[in-house]
Amino acid sequence: MTLNSTSSLTFSSPPILSARLAATPLLSAAQLVGTGHKTQILRCRSSHRILFMKEALVFQAIALVIAIVVGVSVEAPILPALPYIYVSPPVTMRYLITGATGGLGGHILEYFIAQIPFSDFAASSSSPENRSRFESRGVNFRHLDYENPTTLNRALHDVENLLFISTNANVIDVEKVKRQHRNVVEAARKANVKHVWYTSLPFGGLTNDSEVSVQRAHLATEKMLKESGLTFTCIREGIYVEGFPLFLNWYPETTLLTLPRDGEIAFTSRVELAVCTARLMIQGGFENRIVLLTAGETITAKELVSVINETTGRRVELRYVSPDEFVDAGPRNDRGGKSRAFFETLVSLWESAASGELRTMDGLMAEILGRVPIPPRDAVRQLLVENRDHTWHQITISVFLFG
Repeated sequence: MTLNSTSSLTFSSPPILSARLAATPLLSAAQLVGTGHKTQILRCRSSHRILFMKEALVFQAIALVIAIVVGVSVEAPILPALPYIYVSPPVTMRYLITGATGGLGGHILEYFIAQIPFSDFAASSSSPENRSRFESRGVNFRHLDYENPTTLNRALHDVENLLFISTNANVIDVEKVKRQHRNVVEAARKANVKHVWYTSLPFGGLTNDSEVSVQRAHLATEKMLKESGLTFTCIREGIYVEGFPLFLNWYPETTLLTLPRDGEIAFTSRVELAVCTARLMIQGGFENRIVLLTAGETITAKELVSVINETTGRRVELRYVSPDEFVDAGPRNDRGGKSRAFFETLVSLWESAASGELRTMDGLMAEILGRVPIPPRDAVRQLLVENRDHTWHQITISVFLFG
């Protein structure tokens, strides 16, 4: 540890001391920001080092005491100046959050920011350009691309808990999804990640019987994890209620909806799913298990249309047509320009719902939240009250299912 003429205090002591300092409440970012004093958190050259700057004599006094305790010489008086304290990162990164720029991953990251010391977690993205987006907030960043094993090996080094958000690759390209997921699992195995938390989908509930192509990709990933020797938890996340317009292929100006089938779906708030996923990770447990997070009620397409009409004053009609007619007419009439393959995928999703694959509910989410999850009817009504023209990624279905 040295103290130079500019009163910069640099800790080069063993990692255990640095780790203890990083965990000290007095030096935590959250505590500093909340004191009311002028405080800044500046990024050092290393993306894993944070500089705390405090305009208060108490910190200067603490710096002097530490210097005396560890037995170093003081080369310049420090009381008139402002100390800079470099806190080294912990020996391991407790949590790495993939997909941090996406919907589910982004909400999970916000929960960590509010609840966990900044030194304990990092966000990742496939785009290195996103580094400043996170580091400007004091969040550690790691570049991680599911297509690039080199970035995976580097990013997963020293990680204890990995939040493995499903790839945002086009769901129609199932083989691409499998390849990318295989890269992640293999890198996690090589890095000896202690626990992988994988976000899956809920088709078929807790069974492995679904024939929907997108669910088969998830089942393949779950199988990879089981065979890898890694400790894992597969979290089958409920279908996002925020995406109901895409499931219906509904636009604000739509007056006539056509669908190939109908069925009950336990639509679930993505924000609540994020909270529950974050709490599961922080709490730990559920080793080598598959869990299901859903709302406690279901809703059909017909009931969704009723909520749209009641809440917005519209008069949207719903008509059921054959799967062939739905797929043939879809690309011609869709203002979003979606492909025939998209409508073929939508047929399979509604056939799955009609067969009961999306009506399975589980009480775990209510247990984690400590209350009943918001019912789908109330959630849709709330979305439409906030914005009567609520839409959702109407160009591609991949973000709806994976984002």
